[in-house]
Amino acid sequence: MNEKEYFKKRNKLEVKHFLMVKSWKDYCQPTSVLDCGCGMGHYSFVWAWLNVPVMAFDKSDYVVKNNAYQKLKIQKGDITKFKAKGFDLVTAIDILEHIDYKDLDKSIKNIYNATKNYAVFHIPYKDNSNIDLDLTHKIKESKGWWIKKIKKAGFKIKKTPKYWMFSGSTLIGKK
Repeated sequence: MNEKEYFKKRNKLEVKHFLMVKSWKDYCQPTSVLDCGCGMGHYSFVWAWLNVPVMAFDKSDYVVKNNAYQKLKIQKGDITKFKAKGFDLVTAIDILEHIDYKDLDKSIKNIYNATKNYAVFHIPYKDNSNIDLDLTHKIKESKGWWIKKIKKAGFKIKKTPKYWMFSGSTLIGKK
């Protein structure tokens, strides 16, 4: 599947984007956000709408060149190579399962190095019935496996509030 086809199904801003960002904002109280693998930039749009400075990147040429939501400024970047520092919150929403196993540890470490405080990870686990709906998923592992990987990078795992949308597949890392 090419990038245009992939993102065509993911181009609508939804209420869930606002609800999720509001929950993360209330919990983490960030003054700056790094949105890794931001896709069309839905979450970045909401951060900007809430007047929280956000930097967003994605490796997709399709997104970066001309198709980001509301023409947000999205940088070209790959989580396996991207280097950043000093953000209060780093989000990695539905991206880690798309990379190769060999690149996972350094990608999580890049997230760790980029944050001063928190990281929010949304990851479909192998027991999720929808995991095979996206053919671009490369890593299909259990929640416990992901927790070990994130802890290995240096994060402490905080309890995800039950009121968060998709709380069952969301992990909070604290530096």
